[in-house]
Amino acid sequence: MKYKLAQVDDIIIAFNSIQQKQDSTNANISRLSNVVSSINTKLANQINFLKTQVYLFSSDMGWLGIWDTTEGYLGFVNVGVSTSAKIVTGRKTENIFLLGENGAKIFVIDPYLPGIIATLPFNSVASFTVSPDGQSLFVSENNSLTLTEVEVNSGRTLRKLTLPGTAHHLTMHPEAYRIYFSVPETKAVYNVQQLSGEVSKVFDLPNDAEKITHYKFGEQFGLLVLSGSGDTAKVTKWDKGTNTTSTVDIANAVDIVANPFTGYYYVASQQNILFLSPEGAVLQTVNLGDTAQQLTLTADGKLLTAIFSAGKDAVIVDTITGITYTGPGTVYPPTQQTATLLLAQAKLGFSSN
Repeated sequence: MKYKLAQVDDIIIAFNSIQQKQDSTNANISRLSNVVSSINTKLANQINFLKTQVYLFSSDMGWLGIWDTTEGYLGFVNVGVSTSAKIVTGRKTENIFLLGENGAKIFVIDPYLPGIIATLPFNSVASFTVSPDGQSLFVSENNSLTLTEVEVNSGRTLRKLTLPGTAHHLTMHPEAYRIYFSVPETKAVYNVQQLSGEVSKVFDLPNDAEKITHYKFGEQFGLLVLSGSGDTAKVTKWDKGTNTTSTVDIANAVDIVANPFTGYYYVASQQNILFLSPEGAVLQTVNLGDTAQQLTLTADGKLLTAIFSAGKDAVIVDTITGITYTGPGTVYPPTQQTATLLLAQAKLGFSSN
């Protein structure tokens, strides 16, 4: 068989062109694979990051410290001095929402930068919570009967809902569409339907609420409410499925947090943390050596962070063994000065408010 040289050259040129395109395609696939691998690594690191992080606010220095339970302090964001504060974490956006400047501003913070990405001004915030998608804030202000929904990105008001009084301890479970809250001098917990704005009383309390946290264990969902103080302190558990409550006396209780992985809940009382069963029985008592002012649970449910009075380092408590060890220190690296740790919040973890 005879071939024309021109045709053979054309075939070779075409083959070489195809080979070059294949090499280019393989290179693109390789780069894409590296990008995907990088993204997966970043996501994996972020997941671990979320499980082991605690965010602490120092009231006298105005620094939000980002502390990892295995690596120590990772970063700091300065939002200004404030004698009161509250931290809420967004579950979809992963942002941190910090109420500072004595109730006048809510700062939206990206913990991965870390840095402030938005500042929302208010007159005097009594309480606030974040929608499950992290796009809206529900804010109540002191001496007001209004619950205001604010769009996070723009800061504009979306709705105003009328309540039976000033809402305190606003809390929302990510799988629920009702916002729960208490009203001073009513000895009751109320809710407002997120979509319709309908308000109703959920259950009565022995005293006015001091702390409210939601709990979820398996298919069970409800609230734990600390009411009263000193010898009159009690913890009321409300089960949404059965709409029933049960109350236990825990003298001198100051804070409460629930573990979604075990069903246990933990109460700070004087110098102790009490580990309680879902039924309210004391399973273990851990002595802290000092009186805790506030508790928070890491997102993996393994560690509790206890905050004490001014100048005291925080303590970490293992929720399995009850073993304690020194946690976030009061000496903040940006200033190398001793800070007053006011409160802490774990990313996607549980704390009371």
